[in-house]
Amino acid sequence: DLLANNTHRMELLEESMRMFYREWFVNLRFPGYERVKITDGIPDGWKKIEIGDLVDEVRKSIHPEDVKPHTPYVGLGHIPRKSIALTDWGCAKDVSSNKYSFEHKDILFGKIRAYFHKVVFAPFFGICSSDTIIYRPKQEDWFSLVLVMASSEHFVAFASKTAKEGAKMPRANPKVMKQYPVLLPSKYLLDEFNKIAVPIVDQIENLIVSNQKLIEARNMLLPRLINGSIPV
Repeated sequence: DLLANNTHRMELLEESMRMFYREWFVNLRFPGYERVKITDGIPDGWKKIEIGDLVDEVRKSIHPEDVKPHTPYVGLGHIPRKSIALTDWGCAKDVSSNKYSFEHKDILFGKIRAYFHKVVFAPFFGICSSDTIIYRPKQEDWFSLVLVMASSEHFVAFASKTAKEGAKMPRANPKVMKQYPVLLPSKYLLDEFNKIAVPIVDQIENLIVSNQKLIEARNMLLPRLINGSIPV
């Protein structure tokens, strides 16, 4: 099954990117770490900052009628759990109330019940539920780093822990989430990480597109197979 194979490849690609992130930026065993002085857990040339220093939170409200009918719509139900690959979505023509618009390579974080761990990157322009937090990296070369940070178990746990308690459907608090502490590596190391991570994200995006074409072809052919208009 080509669909299943592509999905498995996306899982392996994501895990390989996380492996490099953990080794370099969590365990601090990055290339040349033996020659770098580390003070209070911060390597020379790195900065201890907050994730809000790396991203803008985008809240651009838009009505579905103001975009083309087949513009992709991403509801919380479309976002998978524990995967950065968005492989399912709807259409703007099928929703009515105001939504948020997002751009290609924005990061979408499901706000309701953050512990569901719904965090993906956008493989296209579209609109989404207003219960989505949209992160847009302030610099293009921060995208891969922010993507792995924002979809990490630690960040999701932080968002869940700091959500409003007692609510029937607890919502993550974007203002508090921006205070999540992170380490920004040196420019050299960030560039080295991007040499690995950017092609991985591009491959995942290509597989998303490939799977969507396979699904469209299957949906077109299946009724014809069932009614016998295509010989088996």
